[in-house]
Amino acid sequence: MKARDGTSIEDRCRINILALATVALSQGVAFFHAGSDILRSKSLDRDSYNSGDWYNKLDWSCESNNFGAGLAPGSKNSSAWPLHKPRLVSELQPSTDLIKLCREHFLVLLRLRYSSPLFRLPSAEAIRSQLHFHNTGPNQEVGLIVMQLSSASQPGSTQGVYDPEYSHIWVLLNSNPHKVSFEAPAGDVPLQLHPLQNEQSYYSGCKSCSNKMLEVSAHAAAVFVQQHD
Repeated sequence: MKARDGTSIEDRCRINILALATVALSQGVAFFHAGSDILRSKSLDRDSYNSGDWYNKLDWSCESNNFGAGLAPGSKNSSAWPLHKPRLVSELQPSTDLIKLCREHFLVLLRLRYSSPLFRLPSAEAIRSQLHFHNTGPNQEVGLIVMQLSSASQPGSTQGVYDPEYSHIWVLLNSNPHKVSFEAPAGDVPLQLHPLQNEQSYYSGCKSCSNKMLEVSAHAAAVFVQQHD
């Protein structure tokens, strides 16, 4: 609901998927609130503990996300009613297709997280040595997070966790309403969009990035991988 006025429901769904990706592709325990994968809504109820099923409904059929069920109970929400009322409108109700699309992309995120042990580093020391952030400093591309995960050179290495398939994984999280590019200093081996992100255009404009110029679509998370030499 914090998206700018005029943001389409389709773009709001993309933003939701991006928010889920930020958790799914980060280190540590990935905690997701129940129903966030199917755009569950409590009609802006800020504290629904005692609000019953009318506001807490979970529709696993994906026919509805329960948005616009009515103004949230006044005991804890009445001060926000003037803000909530014009926003609980049908234009912001996602279709069944959009709800199912969000669920499908969430499942891709879970598969991505378990596609490499580098997404689940076991200690703070491993995170400090094998995870690096790029696109930092005063000349950064605003609204873009770039993470690089690096595998140890061989199994059992004291350098950290070894990924038997990928030497490097690049994660780009783009919160901008337009696509952005980032040049990765990644050596001579070409970078490829992760094979699980097979709906290429949703995530990125490039599937193979031999020139190291990575591209990520608007409101999207793209994962690029580099094979071992």
